[in-house]
Amino acid sequence: MHQLLKGTPLQGGKYRIEETVAQSDVSITYLATWVAYNLKVCIKEFFMKGFCDRAGNTTVVTHALEGSVAPYIREFLREVRTLASLDHPSIIRVHDRFEENNTAYYVMDFVEGPTLADIIGKHSRLEEKKAREYVEKIADALHYMHEQGITHQGVEASNIMVRSRDNTPILIDFCLSKHSSGVRSFSPQQDIHALAALFYQMLTGKVLPAPDEVTLETFAELTDVTPSVVDAIERASHPGLASMPASIPDFLSALKGSAAGAFQVDLSVVGEEEEDEEEEETPTAPLHLPPIGGEPEAPQTHKPEEPQTENTGNQELSTNPALPLSGGDGGGLHPTPEERAASAKRAADMDREAALARSASVERGPQAHKPTTSKSHKPVWETKKEPVKTAEELQKEKYSAVSQQFAKNMARNQSGNGGSAGLFVLLAVVVVIALVAYFLL
Repeated sequence: MHQLLKGTPLQGGKYRIEETVAQSDVSITYLATWVAYNLKVCIKEFFMKGFCDRAGNTTVVTHALEGSVAPYIREFLREVRTLASLDHPSIIRVHDRFEENNTAYYVMDFVEGPTLADIIGKHSRLEEKKAREYVEKIADALHYMHEQGITHQGVEASNIMVRSRDNTPILIDFCLSKHSSGVRSFSPQQDIHALAALFYQMLTGKVLPAPDEVTLETFAELTDVTPSVVDAIERASHPGLASMPASIPDFLSALKGSAAGAFQVDLSVVGEEEEDEEEEETPTAPLHLPPIGGEPEAPQTHKPEEPQTENTGNQELSTNPALPLSGGDGGGLHPTPEERAASAKRAADMDREAALARSASVERGPQAHKPTTSKSHKPVWETKKEPVKTAEELQKEKYSAVSQQFAKNMARNQSGNGGSAGLFVLLAVVVVIALVAYFLL
């Protein structure tokens, strides 16, 4: 008989043992009462098999070799102090620790409900959705511990209680927990492998074989399971390999199929950066280069002007906007010999057209004129033309003026010779009529 008997007091009656709940290789767990609050709690006692013993009805623990377990007890108490600082809904809360009966104890919450091992034994296997809910909550608790530099290294179905009132899985057995500052190495991948094995057990009802015993037939047991889940469990079942998830978030990402591992995620990020650099090098607007060869288009909003040429040494620089200044490749200001010849020919043609226009203006006389531009770029002179009269029309105008003057003279004579006025008036009228009839006919 190694367990404490029912009713055994601890810490001077502060706690009272009710019954034994479980026993492992390094500890015994009891259901107890916190007397002052009449509250049920669990008390874990350090009791290493093969090294610890308790005779008869005594409470004192004896050691096979004196001092052989003392270092382990100190480590046990140190880790309990660290675990008492944790605060997570899926991690059991630690309230107290003390040394007594030549061993050590710590007090934690009592979780009313079955262990995950009890649930698996009852249902043989769980539906993927329900098993995944348990795994994700336990994974979140492990990730929280890893951020504190702590690994559990004891994740298994019997160390997880499922609280009946809200179906929350809770890690309870921390006697094998390892801290990064302790003598044992810090290795999150051991917890990841244990979590994958737990997932496998919930889905198949079987224990995952050791890494060196895993075969293709092992994962054939995962029937009607999402492929990404099968892949995640398969990769996490080989600790130390390159495909092994490096962290809990990597394992959860693999379950969702959103990433094949941390190294593949990094590669995808690099690919996105290269694509972004290529997009930045692409010009946002096309380059408008001068035309290469051929006649340049005439400006639509300005009238062409006669070329004004400035000679500087042997280089002729044309200020006519119609003449291109670029070279044959569209990128320089020095014309090629062919362009020089074409420019000179166009200038000569325009000079010749201007000379012809000036000569036509001289022949027509100093008439008002206004230069305009046609589609062929030839000036057109618009003049105001006066009607040309024939010699006959000029003669009629002359005699008409004479007859009018004669009539005026007769009128003046009539006013001076009172008696013969009527005769003269009649004679004048006859003469005028005769002249008019002559010219009209």
